[in-house]
Amino acid sequence: MSFTPITVAPTAAQTAAVNTAITTIETNEPYKATLSDDEKNNYQTVSAERYPFVVKAIRDLAPYWSAKLAPDVSAMIANATVSLQVMDTYRPQISKLKIMLEFFTDAHHVAGFQAYDFLKAFYGEAQALASRGVAGADALVAELAPLFAQGSATDVGPGPV
Repeated sequence: MSFTPITVAPTAAQTAAVNTAITTIETNEPYKATLSDDEKNNYQTVSAERYPFVVKAIRDLAPYWSAKLAPDVSAMIANATVSLQVMDTYRPQISKLKIMLEFFTDAHHVAGFQAYDFLKAFYGEAQALASRGVAGADALVAELAPLFAQGSATDVGPGPV
């Protein structure tokens, strides 16, 4: 086992605090994009390699050259400046949120593993009791047996969310 078993659940106060933090993030985001998968795949974006060039173009080159070449691009420069600001603001936030999401999904996965591990052990104990003729054990085995039947759905992944 390469993880520390979960031995304590979050308190109601901890859960409420996390939910409040998530609500605060949702409430305070001024722009909520909802792109389809196709849009996410088709819209070009700024790669890490291109980022320095985009910064230079928006901050240094465009303001100087727009007056000389195309004075009517000031609105484009303003929008590009806002876009750059959003990218710079969100980059560290996305990194932190990815870490938190991985923390939550890993904890959820470990909890599911532990619950399923219990279920298997419980079923094994019920089978042992039934084989010794303990009253009611055969009913418990019959109720749990479909979960372990050959060809039944398997629990793979993080489980219900």
